[in-house]
Amino acid sequence: MTINDSLDGARRSTSSLTPFEPSMTIAAASNSTVDVNTPLLSSPSHHSSPSSHPPPSSHSSRTKHARTWLASAPFAWVGILLLALAISLDAQTVQSLQTYALSTFAANGKLGILSSMQNFVTAAARPPIAIIADSYGRFESFLFSITILTVGFVGLALSPGLDTFMFSQFAYATGQVGIQFMETIIVADTSSLPNRALATAMPMTPWMITVFTAAPIVEALVPDHWRLGYGIWAIIVPVSGIPLLLSLYYREKRAARHQRPQTPKSHSPSIPKASFMQFDIIGFLIFTIGLAFILFSAAYATPGSYSTSSIVIGVLGFILLIIFCYYELHVASHPILALDLARDRTVACGCILAFLLFGGFAIYQPYFYSYLVVSRDASPSIATNLGLVSLFVSVIAGLIASAAVKFTKRYKNIMILGVVIRIVAASLLLFFTTTTSSLTNLTTAQFLVGIGTGMGGIIVQVGVQAAVSARDIATACALYATASSIGNFLGDLISSLIWSSMLLSRLEAELPADAVGNATAIANSIMVAQSYAMGSVEREVINRCYVEVIRTLQGVGLGVFVVALLVCFLMKDIHLDREDPMSREDRIDAESFVE
Repeated sequence: MTINDSLDGARRSTSSLTPFEPSMTIAAASNSTVDVNTPLLSSPSHHSSPSSHPPPSSHSSRTKHARTWLASAPFAWVGILLLALAISLDAQTVQSLQTYALSTFAANGKLGILSSMQNFVTAAARPPIAIIADSYGRFESFLFSITILTVGFVGLALSPGLDTFMFSQFAYATGQVGIQFMETIIVADTSSLPNRALATAMPMTPWMITVFTAAPIVEALVPDHWRLGYGIWAIIVPVSGIPLLLSLYYREKRAARHQRPQTPKSHSPSIPKASFMQFDIIGFLIFTIGLAFILFSAAYATPGSYSTSSIVIGVLGFILLIIFCYYELHVASHPILALDLARDRTVACGCILAFLLFGGFAIYQPYFYSYLVVSRDASPSIATNLGLVSLFVSVIAGLIASAAVKFTKRYKNIMILGVVIRIVAASLLLFFTTTTSSLTNLTTAQFLVGIGTGMGGIIVQVGVQAAVSARDIATACALYATASSIGNFLGDLISSLIWSSMLLSRLEAELPADAVGNATAIANSIMVAQSYAMGSVEREVINRCYVEVIRTLQGVGLGVFVVALLVCFLMKDIHLDREDPMSREDRIDAESFVE
């Protein structure tokens, strides 16, 4: 719901954003050392040779060096928190702004497609971003990400049509993934297994502040000035990244001064070449093209009827994903995903659980705002606040659940409780989503959604990490984050397909004869829907149709959560203190490494 991976920090600017989604959960991606010269993609697997791993003494040296700069660089922490503050506020406002942006382009039915595009980039862009970080350095990677993000913001603000808006969303999402990748450094090097959930949750605390400021910003910008909303973030986010950028630059210069002489280039491959050779380009292309086929199949489908070509492209996409799994398991020398780890029952079930939880949420969340402002005639401020209640509560619940894991050294019962609460919340939300229920009831349901999300979003990941050895933690978390992203990706696609087809058909069947000609315009724009006066025959039909469709989406999501609960019981109840793969000498004591 993270950020994924911060947001996976930021989903996110999509409507299905939750602070503990993969977009953010990747913040706990690694317990191993992060070093400028250590390739992040060369994760150990059954394909790797022993010679590829550095000797223990070298590892210990790099561990102390990397952790020294973290323990003695509060400026980096300030940068991380400042950037998290800006990204969280950006995500909370943008998820409302994009509804009006798409309505301007008569494409509100594509809202789920837009969310899917974000998750497509989240899943596909991570390996290339890692290559840049490994080949050229953390500073260069972060600078690249900030630049691409800024270009995306500018494009979104100035886009004259839907195509330009969608293209700019690609750039925006790519920049976010890169920023999230850089934010993994601090958490990855400063936590043992019992503490990791709490450490991962800490960068999410800015959400508790920004949740109270997003609604007034949205209220002031929509519906006429949504472009300005994107434009201001093109300034604020890059500026907020300056402290971390300076810290990374200082760290790289400092590391270069202390670096031992390297082997002459004539006797060894360059770091960029080595990193590229360890990048599974074939697997990456199969994976990316497979997801792209599925995305394009849904994006260009006509509501109510699907052409043979769109169906064939979608089927080819799923076939490519199956081929990808086989290739990664049996062919790739340096797989981008360590699928062999999924042979462990807990790892496999944890990834399936992430897929189901994030996918179930994504099925109904994108259009919840549209339901509020149309069927309930809620103001943009109220609708934004209702959507953010679950985000605010999920941060608090995540911190409390993480502390419980730390002190009990167990995760399974807390995880199961979180999923049960999620089911109860989804049931109440389904019951309260009508044209007449009070906003208090909807707020209560959203409150419970936040508790369930916060308890499950991080805790599931801890179980996956506990089931693998120390050297496999990074790859296990990458597997978990990818499963979360694909769950969000497919959930958003399902949401868009159901909403587009059902809403239009209901409107055409129920609108009065003199208004049925506007059915397509009503389905594609919330502004057109709101133009009919409350209490009029047309508006009553519109409100009822919106409710019927959002309830269908919520029912599908509830069914997915029930399946997720069954998967929970298949995971092992690991005692975290006994099974902590992090050796005692690797545990971080910040004060011990101050130079």
